[in-house]
Amino acid sequence: MSTRPPIWRMGNEPAPITPKPKPRPRTSGAPTGTAVLPTPPPPDVAPASDNVGNRMPLEELAQTKGKLAGIIKTLKLPEGFGFLTGFETGEDFFFHRTAVIGTPWDDLHPDLYVLFRSVESPKGPRAVDVEVVE
Repeated sequence: MSTRPPIWRMGNEPAPITPKPKPRPRTSGAPTGTAVLPTPPPPDVAPASDNVGNRMPLEELAQTKGKLAGIIKTLKLPEGFGFLTGFETGEDFFFHRTAVIGTPWDDLHPDLYVLFRSVESPKGPRAVDVEVVE
């Protein structure tokens, strides 16, 4: 067994006392432990792809791509499907996880703006080629 003194006593000097860091002032105004989420853009405006701050109306973006615009209403992540609401008609569309392009399934959540194509299925309208608008 070693008779070596504890590390903080090496050289017979006491361990330095460091003051606790001062807490930084909060600027969000949210209570401690609350996540501050960014406010999504209004439904009639979509971010532009050039990221300069210019915005294109969501319906105009949908027309340029030949798609419809909408918002994700509900998701059943474990089951792999969800429903979205189209802005033009207010109609609900079913979509399967295989219909989503460009975004991982686990990154989806309600209230995301999407572009999609509509097809008729035996059970009603279905969304395909679902693309998240960022």
